[in-house]
Amino acid sequence: MTTKILLAEDDTDMRRFLVKALQTAGYEVISYDNGLSAYQRLREEPFELLLTDIVMPEMDGIELARRASSIPSISGITMSVSRSSNGSSRSRS
Repeated sequence: MTTKILLAEDDTDMRRFLVKALQTAGYEVISYDNGLSAYQRLREEPFELLLTDIVMPEMDGIELARRASSIPSISGITMSVSRSSNGSSRSRS
């Protein structure tokens, strides 16, 4: 049985990279560009792992992880902060 990963990442390039890398490693990956859509999918279908960015629109990764922690199928939650090409953290106003 293939491990199912739900990826929540709003940066398109990072999301594409992670999906490709994880699929190449043999994982089944479903991805979303915001936390709210990812959370809705988590409620509909079991996933073993949630991989989420922290800073995202609609629902940030911290809130997504908090809500996901009550979902029985999730055995792991990993959070990341993406960096821009110049090395600084992304910020939103």
